[in-house]
Amino acid sequence: VQTRMSGKKAAFAESFVRRFYENVAPGDIVSEETEDLYGAALSLWGFAANRKPKTAKVRVYNPGFDQHGWHSTHTVIEIVHDDMPFLVDSVSADLNHQGITIHQLIHPVFAVNRGKDGKALSMAAAADDGNGAVRESCIHIQIDEQPTEAVRKEMEQRVRGILSDVRDRKSTRLNSSH
Repeated sequence: VQTRMSGKKAAFAESFVRRFYENVAPGDIVSEETEDLYGAALSLWGFAANRKPKTAKVRVYNPGFDQHGWHSTHTVIEIVHDDMPFLVDSVSADLNHQGITIHQLIHPVFAVNRGKDGKALSMAAAADDGNGAVRESCIHIQIDEQPTEAVRKEMEQRVRGILSDVRDRKSTRLNSSH
């Protein structure tokens, strides 16, 4: 990150990348190209940079150097969402039910301060969730390649539906406990 960026942007990006890979087993990434590791983390960092509170951001794509600056033989699902139980479990269970193999799953949680426009002003370790920061899940999943745009769009809508169901269940549990 430091060789490609400078100033505050580099410090912000480097902090994100460190936390992104912090709990990933070395054996899961040792065979990956440095460019692809960098690209995968920076892709999610850029995707997470703007998000309206209480909304899910989801994208499903096949990364290619020309368009995304990195490459994978897998389809990537990126999710940015308010942190809550069952996000990863619910999406993973659905993929498994569809017979789709998960090749890599990275799920750091950040304490994020956002401006009124949704732009991330800071992203720190989840334990640092003071000063109005909100815990957000940043989820990166690599799955079997989904060859067509139509299939990827359908998968994106399916993931959005799953996340909506998780939010609704959480809301129902909170309301019933009052």
